[in-house]
Amino acid sequence: MCRTGRRRRLCASFFHGDYDEIPVVRERLVAYARQQGLKLKRTCRNIYLEGPPHHKDKLKFVTQVALPLVQDEL
Repeated sequence: MCRTGRRRRLCASFFHGDYDEIPVVRERLVAYARQQGLKLKRTCRNIYLEGPPHHKDKLKFVTQVALPLVQDEL
């Protein structure tokens, strides 16, 4: 999913699972963004929504993986 707004433009995905799998999710998201012709800006951001304080089972962790995108010039 890629979202745009006045303040930010992101390509992001919500991931349910172990933190060790985040690099795979990031690579898939980067591949998707490039396939769509989107220009990436800076590095990937991980927003940890539910983790060890919430769940003992790592498969229940929820993370948003977000890629900032370059704004189109007007």
